[in-house]
Amino acid sequence: MNTDDEPLKTPNQCYRLKAYLSAMGSCTSLEARRLLDILEPASRICELRKQGLSILTIRIPVIAANGGTRQVAQYILKTGGLAK
Repeated sequence: MNTDDEPLKTPNQCYRLKAYLSAMGSCTSLEARRLLDILEPASRICELRKQGLSILTIRIPVIAANGGTRQVAQYILKTGGLAK
């Protein structure tokens, strides 16, 4: 087994994203990519929702490298964290 690929596996990504959301309350798609090394954060959010977490998605503007603005997803862990 190649352990170099271990951090890229879906369960590890879900664990990192869940821990970040629990600690910080929210995470943008850019933060997930840059800080957590998750290339497809929307897919991991879907997996966490299937596990029962209640996560709200909103679109927020950010300043792009060219100085313009663009919309990114912000994922917010709802109070209590579990879907009802």
